[in-house]
Amino acid sequence: IVRLHYTNLVTALAGSEQNVPRAFQLLTLYANVVISVVTFFFARDLFKSCNRAGIYASALTMSVTTFGLGWLTTIYQTAAIPAAVAIPLVLGAIWGAYRKYLVASILLCGVAGLIHPLIGLEIGGLILAMAVVGHTFEKGQPTQPFWEKFTLGLLIYACFAVVLVLPQLSQTEIDAALFIHILAFFRAPHHYLPSSFGLSRYVYAAAFLGASLVLFHRGRHARTRSSSLFIAQLVAFIILLCIGGYLFVEIFPSRIWVIAQPFRLLYFVKWIGLILVAGAVADANPISSTRALYIVGALNPLSLAGGVFS
Repeated sequence: IVRLHYTNLVTALAGSEQNVPRAFQLLTLYANVVISVVTFFFARDLFKSCNRAGIYASALTMSVTTFGLGWLTTIYQTAAIPAAVAIPLVLGAIWGAYRKYLVASILLCGVAGLIHPLIGLEIGGLILAMAVVGHTFEKGQPTQPFWEKFTLGLLIYACFAVVLVLPQLSQTEIDAALFIHILAFFRAPHHYLPSSFGLSRYVYAAAFLGASLVLFHRGRHARTRSSSLFIAQLVAFIILLCIGGYLFVEIFPSRIWVIAQPFRLLYFVKWIGLILVAGAVADANPISSTRALYIVGALNPLSLAGGVFS
C-alpha cells in the first residue's frame, strides 16, 4: 500500500514494460538535477546571497561521500527508489521553510509523502514544529499572519496524513513485540539499532559532525542570524529524534518509534554539513591555502576533520 502511488507514477511515465528502464533513468536524473539546483539556491540564501557558496554546495552534494550512520552516505541518488524521488521535494520544502513559505513547504512534503510517506510526513511535522519555535524566538514579528499560515499548513498536513495513514489501518496488525523484532532486529538492524552500526561509522560521523560544527561557528559572520538559527533548529530537532530512536527502540521498544526510523533523518544533517563546508570554501581568501584544504578535505570525513581542525 505505501508504494502504490510511486508504482502508479512509474507505470504512467513508462507506458509499457519496455520503457520501465527509461522511466527509472528519468526519475534518477530528475532527483539529482533538483537536488543540485535546490542546494545551490538554499546555500546561496544561507550565506547572504553568495553565489560561490551555492556553486560549491551544489558541487559537493553531487560528488562527496559523507558517513553511513543510519542511511545513505551520499546526498546524490544512484537509484530511483521511492525515497530518491521524494527527497528533492523535501529538500525544496526545507528551503521553502527557510524562506518562510510555510504553506508551500507543507504542500511539497505532502506530495513527497505520496511517494514515500515516512519522509514526507516526518519532515512536514518537523517544519511545522520549527516554524513555531522560530516564531517564538523572533521578536517583534506580527502574530496573526503567522498563525493563519500555520493553521492552513497544519490542515494541509492533516489531510495528507489522513490519506496516507487510513489505508494502513485496514491491514491486519501483528503483535507489537513481533513487529519490532522482525523489522528492527531481524530485517534491517543497520537502519534501526545504534548498537549495530559499527565503530567505523561512528568515527566517520564524529569526524564529519565535529568539522561541521567548527565551520558552523567559524562561518557565522558569513550568515545572517536567522540562517544560523534555522540550521541549529533543524540539526537539533533531528539529533533529539535520533536520541529518541535509540531510547525507544533499543531500551524501551515502541512500535511508533520503530516505524519512524529517525536515523534516516541524518541524511539532512549530512546535507547541511556539506553546505557549511561550501560556505567555508566560499568565505576563504582565494589566494590562501585554506580554500584548497577545505575542498580536498571534503572528499572524506576524516580528511575534512583533519583539514578543518588543523
